[in-house]
Amino acid sequence: MIKYFVLLFNLMGLLIFNFFTNDVTITMTAPKEVQAGGEFTVELVINKGKVTGLGRFQQDLPEGLTAVNDANSQLVNGDFKYQYQKLRIMWLLLPADETFTVKYTVKVDPTCKGKIKIGGQFIYLKDNTRIPVDIPEQTINVTPGTGIPAPKDTVKTNNAGTLAILPPDRNVKCIRQKPVKNEAGDALVVKLDVTKDFTGNMAKIIEDIPSGYIAEPIEVKDGIFSFKDKKVKISWMVVPADPSYTVSYKLKPEDKYVTLGDVSINGTFSFVEKEIPYEIKIVEEGSSLAMNDKKDQEKKDQEKKDQEKKDQELKDAQAKKDQEKTDKEKTEQEKKDAELKKKEADKAKKEEEKKRKEEEKRKEQERKKESADKKNSEKKNSTVTNNVPNPQKGVVYKIQLAAGHSLICVSSYFRNLKVNEKVATELHDGWRKYTVGAFPQYKSARDYRVFIWDSTPISDAFVSAYNDGNRITVQEALMIANQKWIK
Repeated sequence: MIKYFVLLFNLMGLLIFNFFTNDVTITMTAPKEVQAGGEFTVELVINKGKVTGLGRFQQDLPEGLTAVNDANSQLVNGDFKYQYQKLRIMWLLLPADETFTVKYTVKVDPTCKGKIKIGGQFIYLKDNTRIPVDIPEQTINVTPGTGIPAPKDTVKTNNAGTLAILPPDRNVKCIRQKPVKNEAGDALVVKLDVTKDFTGNMAKIIEDIPSGYIAEPIEVKDGIFSFKDKKVKISWMVVPADPSYTVSYKLKPEDKYVTLGDVSINGTFSFVEKEIPYEIKIVEEGSSLAMNDKKDQEKKDQEKKDQEKKDQELKDAQAKKDQEKTDKEKTEQEKKDAELKKKEADKAKKEEEKKRKEEEKRKEQERKKESADKKNSEKKNSTVTNNVPNPQKGVVYKIQLAAGHSLICVSSYFRNLKVNEKVATELHDGWRKYTVGAFPQYKSARDYRVFIWDSTPISDAFVSAYNDGNRITVQEALMIANQKWIK
């Protein structure tokens, strides 16, 4: 009886020990089926309890799958790293939450097919002891993609699936330079020259290397390099944008018994375009196939140059024709503009001539009017030359103050000149003459003239003489009246 109690006690102790040692549990979720050329999300629910400090999740992905950190990823401050089909997510300090969720994206190569398995491991530290937690593997079935199928007569089948044969007019090739020793002399450098006429697609290089060597990357142009089972693989989710580029890797002997020398390498370059996979054989520099490719390429380049030359000649001929047409249209337009300008100038000249004639006509009319007015005035004045108001009999002397052609207000004009006597107006030889006084004796008239000089601003007043109302000279008046002239 005691024996059974001891056994039961030990079994309970083992269960309790297991319960307390399983501090961390991991649940991985992934789809059971995916399509080639697509992608899916892996979700990890990590229940770490009170564990803190360093933590790491690691996963080896099979060929055809690529892990990426994109906008849909959720790393919870973890450091994401993927290289050579190995995924690592590292935490120097695990999140404070007892349970947290990690997500990342896995892309599926269009050539991938069949059943694949993914698992993983989470490692953490407890009391400075490294404790791994294995994640059970899950099986995912990869089905063919839904891209446009290639025509039946342009496909071939290999271990990667159904591949379309590249049309002969495509400029896609991959040439391997002859492997040479590096400067240190401890490895062979393999360089692959890629030429392509597409962008933005997935692409892959696979090379089978001879036994006795291991491969390491040198320059892969942002591609993912892996070496497994004597196969070198360089893959791109997005192929480099340059139309041509070079990648390289080195072959190192696995042991001291392998001597560096000529090696035989076989490989393929494949890519996906519009969801259709294509594959071409990699040829080595100096081989007959490479030489044929070189001749074909030189022929294509020459044909391209000839076509470009022909296109340029057609373009130049068209440009010349267009220029001649433009020059002709320009000449015609300039001719039209010149004719229009001439018409406008002629019109302006006629308008100017018309205005000039109208102006001459107007001036002529004004001259005729002035001449008529002058004649009428002269005629009028000739009829009233001796028009003296209130003519007196015999000889009479008056003082002439002023004379002019225009009508004036006599009273106000001479009042401003301090002339208080009544001023008479008479017409004589076309003039309006203004006089004051009527003196029978010349001496009296002379004295009054002096008075006008002294009492008004009129300094040019003089004595005028009349006989029976007709104007005569002072000398004639003195002779008629038998008077003496007095200075």
